[in-house]
Order: sequence, then structure tokens, then C-alpha cells
Amino acid sequence: MSNIKQKVQKIYNEHLENFEPPNKLATTTKKRYKRYFNTLSNNDGTFKFPTEYAKQNNLKYRTYTHYRAAILQIVMQRILRRYNNNEIDKTEKLIKIYKQIKFDKYTPEPELEAEPDPKHLERVLRGLRNSNKQRNHKLSDDELKELAYQKVIDKQAKEKSQRNTKSRSLAGLTKNWQSQIRQHIPSKYKDIIKIVEATGCRPIEITENPVRITFNQAENLITVNIKGAKISDSQKTVPGGRNKSSKGQEWREMDIDPNSDQGQMLYNLLGEQTQVEIQNTQSVEALREAYKRASKKAGFKNISIYSLRHWKGCQLKTEGFALKEVAQALGHQSTRSSQKYGHIKRGAGGSGIIATRAASKVRDKATPPPNIQNQHESRPTL
Repeated sequence: MSNIKQKVQKIYNEHLENFEPPNKLATTTKKRYKRYFNTLSNNDGTFKFPTEYAKQNNLKYRTYTHYRAAILQIVMQRILRRYNNNEIDKTEKLIKIYKQIKFDKYTPEPELEAEPDPKHLERVLRGLRNSNKQRNHKLSDDELKELAYQKVIDKQAKEKSQRNTKSRSLAGLTKNWQSQIRQHIPSKYKDIIKIVEATGCRPIEITENPVRITFNQAENLITVNIKGAKISDSQKTVPGGRNKSSKGQEWREMDIDPNSDQGQMLYNLLGEQTQVEIQNTQSVEALREAYKRASKKAGFKNISIYSLRHWKGCQLKTEGFALKEVAQALGHQSTRSSQKYGHIKRGAGGSGIIATRAASKVRDKATPPPNIQNQHESRPTL
């Protein structure tokens, strides 16, 4: 009995180095490992070991360590429970399992490298070769190819990270999450938020210039006109009729169905008028903070006012709008930014948008999905 007591005490002391007291699961640990609790054991009561579970689900190493820590926590609880009930045989069996899990090792399959977009790679390489002519110590052509390759790969990784970040912020939202947050918005911001919800405009756009809403009774259409904010003062026109120094559209319009949820919300803002102009009279920072506080009160921690814009982009893509139309609706000059938006579940509320127009033609700069190669012969090496 004293021998088993020493074993339990030793494991208990080691366990305390990484966890809260194991006889009571910490609140933070519950939240972190909640999704694993249903997969911790098989029907016969034996544990799925971390390596087995990781291989079945192709986990990354960090996720695997979370799963292993969750099992260790649960096993430690069971060891204490069995020991306190004087079940020596079961306690010793659990101690062996604990040690096996503790020294469990898992090496994930290496991620295959993505192939860079050939057109993008060619453009970057051409620019590097031009700048290389001005260098005192010129790089070799192989070095330029390697540098161009790395720049393109880094750019693709950054864009993928941005897409994942937007997807995570919108994951698991209910159909009426906007209206839940709107209930906690101060009255002076409610009309502003409704316009951002319906159009996906940038907060700074409705602060710098009024957004014009017009109802065409003959065609039964609501038209929203938004002036862009990402516009440079210098007007340098290039072929295609766009302003080279600007990052966004000078203006854009969208036709919205008044019978849709978003259209009805805008129609109510009109009152008895056929045209209104609405502008945020407070600072952009105050608007953002007001929405952030309201989202927390509604129980949404990772939602900001820009989530409304991301949601609108996802809605449009889910409804089948082309990338150029999504870019027009959101005020982008190219489809590269529009490509970063994901899709949402159908039935999560429609956009209400029927047609879009913008000041200049949208450039098709979308990057095709990277091809995964098992062999990397095409990669230049020094």
C-alpha cells in the first residue's frame, strides 16, 4: 500500500508542474480541451492514445500536444479517484497508462510545399532583375530565382493566413448574430451599423462621406451610393481608366431588393422620403469601440465591425457572385482581395444585393489555388 502511495504521490507532484490541481479541472483547461472530451476513450473504457488519434485525424503537432495534455489530465483524475476508493489494481493499471501517454511520441507528416503561381513568379523575377541592374554587387540569376520564389511563397502563405483568420472570426455564428449585437448598440450608431451590415462598407467610408440611399418606386429597387475612402489625391490615370495611386474605387453603387431582410432595413431608414444621406458624425475609433463593446455584451468575443464587411463578402461568394462583382460591391480595384473571403452556410441570411457598379474596371488579379507537388524539381536551388 505504501508503494502505490509513493507512485501516486510522485505522479501527482510531476503533474502539478504543468496543470492546476488535477482533482479539479481548471476552467481554462476545460475550454481548451472541450472538443476532445468525447473522443478521449473508446466504448470499452480504454483510451485512444495520442499517436493513434493524431494519425487517424492527421493532426498538427501542436494540436496533438493539446490532445495528449487533455488525456493526461483525465487519467490523473481517475488515478486519484481509484486510489481514494482503495482500488489498487485499477490504480496501478492507470499509472502505467499515464506513463505511456506521457512518453508518447508523434511525428506529423511533413506538409508538402505549394507550387507558386507561374505568372506571379514571372512578374516578381522580372522586377528583381530590373532592380539588380542598379546594384553594385549584382546577384546571379540563380540567386534572383531563389529570391523571387521565396517572395511568392511568402505572399501566398500570408494570403492563406488572412483567409483563415477571417474564416475563424466568422465560424459558428448564428443566423441572427448581427441583430443580437445591434440590440446593445447605442442609438446614435444604430443607423450607421445597419448600413454597414447591408452594404459591407468600410467604417471610414461612412465617416468621411455620407452614404446615399435612394428608393426607385417604378423599378422597386433600393440603390446605395458609397464614396470610397482609399483614394489618393494625386490623379494619375493609366490605361483602363483607373487611378494608379489609389487602392480602392472612387465610388460604387449597389441595387438591393427592398423585399430582402437587408433591403427592408434600408427601406425603414428612408421613412417617407425617397432619398436620404446618412453619415457617422463621431470618430471611426469611437464607432469601432462601440461595436466591440456591444459584441462582447451579446456574447461574441472575436467580432469587430469589420466582421460585417467580411460576412458580406462571404455572402456574395456563397450566392454565386463573380469575384469581380464582389470586388465592385466592396470597393476593391482588383479581385485579389475578394479572393480572401470564404463561404458561409446557405440559409444564413441573404445579401439582398441584385447588381453592383463601380467607378473603374476591376482588375482580375486572383491567384489560382496552389498545386501540391510530391516532387520539387521545379524549385530553383542555389
